[in-house]
Amino acid sequence: MNISIIPNMEKVNTSENLTRIFEKLSSLNADICMNADNYKYFKDLSIQWYDNDSDMFLNSDICIVLGGDGTIIHAAKNAAIYNKPVLGINVGRLGFLAGLEIDEIDKLDALFNNKYKIERRMMLEISTDDKTEYALNDVVISKSIPGRIADFKLLLNEKPIVSYRADGIIVSTPTGSTAYSLSSGGPVIDPQMQCILATPICSHSLVSRSILFRDDSKLSVYVPSYSVEKGSITIDGQYIEQLEYNQNVNIKKADKYALIIRIKDANFYQTLNEKLMDRRK
Repeated sequence: MNISIIPNMEKVNTSENLTRIFEKLSSLNADICMNADNYKYFKDLSIQWYDNDSDMFLNSDICIVLGGDGTIIHAAKNAAIYNKPVLGINVGRLGFLAGLEIDEIDKLDALFNNKYKIERRMMLEISTDDKTEYALNDVVISKSIPGRIADFKLLLNEKPIVSYRADGIIVSTPTGSTAYSLSSGGPVIDPQMQCILATPICSHSLVSRSILFRDDSKLSVYVPSYSVEKGSITIDGQYIEQLEYNQNVNIKKADKYALIIRIKDANFYQTLNEKLMDRRK
């Protein structure tokens, strides 16, 4: 089996943790692939080096990601283009998308015994003018200057449905419902559902609720010219660009799915309780 590994080298003890993972995978006769950017850290190990992630994914069966949710999300989106499944090993804070914790490396045997499941996670396709991006968690259209408020228009299938004076609007997948949307008052949605969630951020209104749309909905968000502030767009936590007045951000379900490997038998709600609710453990 060819296994590509994507580490977040900024995390504490990454080199030591990866060495343990390499040893475990080598004992299982796996061939390990990595981007050549990491050569300086592991040049003494037997690894197939690739100049870019595209070639690495093409020549891999499975991708293992060592990091937090941000690293796993980025890798899963890229791997989805090549229909490759991703196993996250958490060394971050929450690790909602991680299949294992760093102290569970011994469970990697399951990859070779077919004792794992693959979850298909819906993604969003976001287009602005001639640029197209993908989101596994969410796209945030927000005000451009902190401390000010902006106006936002939300359209469904090219028809206006609601206006907000707010800090912004979060449009998320079910996977992203437990991220920024949750902290903004949005509902928790089972990640296996197919739908699109829109949640206003700090709306200047006495009544302001999230809206749940069918997965075949085509949404658009823009900042009208009468708004005091322009907007900006952030996708999965990464700032993309500032928006001009009346510039549409078009959002729809993507035709690709992120493939997330699950080894442990815990369901989504058990994980939710472990990560967010039960702080006594």
